[in-house]
Amino acid sequence: MRPVRLAAFAVIMTCTAVLLPAAELTLDEALAMARGNSYSLRRVHLDLGATSAALEQARAERLPEISLRATSTYLTNPQ
Repeated sequence: MRPVRLAAFAVIMTCTAVLLPAAELTLDEALAMARGNSYSLRRVHLDLGATSAALEQARAERLPEISLRATSTYLTNPQ
């Protein structure tokens, strides 16, 4: 009985997919979807961000470091 149910389910799903109308896309929409779903473009974008961060860090290392330290002591008159 189980194989019959599975076969019926497969037939129903196939018919449903065939009967659904296809969405029409413009070229710009298709390109936007491709850019948004492209693993390569996402990878390049992340690599670019990492490179920019490394560049900023290298620039920061060239700048002088300034540190400030202060101490104070308060003594009262001994009695």
